[in-house]
Amino acid sequence: MQQRAIVPAVLSVLVLGILVVAVHTWQNAKHVLHPPRVAISAADRARAQAELPGVENVTLVTQDGLHLLGWFRAGPRRDALVLVHGLGNNRASLLDVAGMLASSGHGVLLYDSRASGESEGTVATWGDRERLDLEAAIDYALARPEVRPDRIGVYGFSVGATTAALVAATDRRVQAVVLGPTWTSLEDELRSKFGKWGPFSLLPARFAFQSEQIAIDKLRPVDVIVSIPPRPLFMLSGDRDTDTPPAIMRELQRLVPNVEYWVVAGAGHGRYEEVAPVEFRRRFCGFFDHVFPPLAAGAGHSGSM
Repeated sequence: MQQRAIVPAVLSVLVLGILVVAVHTWQNAKHVLHPPRVAISAADRARAQAELPGVENVTLVTQDGLHLLGWFRAGPRRDALVLVHGLGNNRASLLDVAGMLASSGHGVLLYDSRASGESEGTVATWGDRERLDLEAAIDYALARPEVRPDRIGVYGFSVGATTAALVAATDRRVQAVVLGPTWTSLEDELRSKFGKWGPFSLLPARFAFQSEQIAIDKLRPVDVIVSIPPRPLFMLSGDRDTDTPPAIMRELQRLVPNVEYWVVAGAGHGRYEEVAPVEFRRRFCGFFDHVFPPLAAGAGHSGSM
């Protein structure tokens, strides 16, 4: 009799354990879909003025009606480099990068993605509806008289890199792309970050994302990165990145073997400009310097809108 009682007791414990794992995973997934906002501080605004003299506060409007706040600063190269931050951050996280680019004469546009910083929105969709955010930023840049239509570049970091890859693959207005660390697909990322207990943890995470109408099966940079070349493409990540290991980026690079991929020694998930400032300026800024060189005298309005 005692042996018979043990079996249902063990099954009860297993079922309870599965439920605990499922609920815990669901809650964690919901948290990353609604990350705490990182506010733009007074110090951030002061730094923006210092890094980008004459910077303007701008508002972008997406196709689905959200208002996104950002900063724009025109440059003598008459280009616009759109910088897309990562999950749970804001535009100020890319100020150092923007400052380096601006010091070389580039125009820069930084904005808070939906559900981030000062922008509207309640759900971070991991690159899905953020595509509308980037499209709105490109629309805005092209509406500026200081920007030539053949001089739009994009840099995306982390989830922002997923957004950048997906948009650049289909939007030919983008003439140059830099991708920071990004996963091959959202499915692969979910499996890595929520798959510890197999389907018992992976399925609740998928359900959480699907409950927010996120198109998991369509967020696949691995399927579209080949559509970016022959437009210039540059990739970078840190050799100590545990969020998006360099091996993941290598999988993407194998699809575009002639594209440079820089693994920043000593860097984790970002802040490359702090770890290797001289090399970052040479490689990252040099990439955009080469693609969008200074305009010859009298050529400033050639091809402008």
